[in-house]
Amino acid sequence: MLDAIGGEALPEATVQRMLRKIRGEEPLADPQAGHDVRRMDDTAAGLPAAELALYRNRNEEMPPEIEKLLEEMEEEALEDGEEDGVDDEDA
Repeated sequence: MLDAIGGEALPEATVQRMLRKIRGEEPLADPQAGHDVRRMDDTAAGLPAAELALYRNRNEEMPPEIEKLLEEMEEEALEDGEEDGVDDEDA
């Protein structure tokens, strides 16, 4: 098949490695390898800054300003639920 697409011939070691992966004799590469989540552009995720901050700090203690913002968001969500007539027992 590689001969059919043309181009330069691959080195024999590369071809053998590809065949070992196809046969399951060698593990496939981790698709996340080489991707550092922390280096991701904030706008690429499409999330508000507050949610990105919570995700980035998920394994660490939350800074006070983030904790306060989270509490405000929770209170707002509870108020919205009360306005919609939904309470915890109905959910």
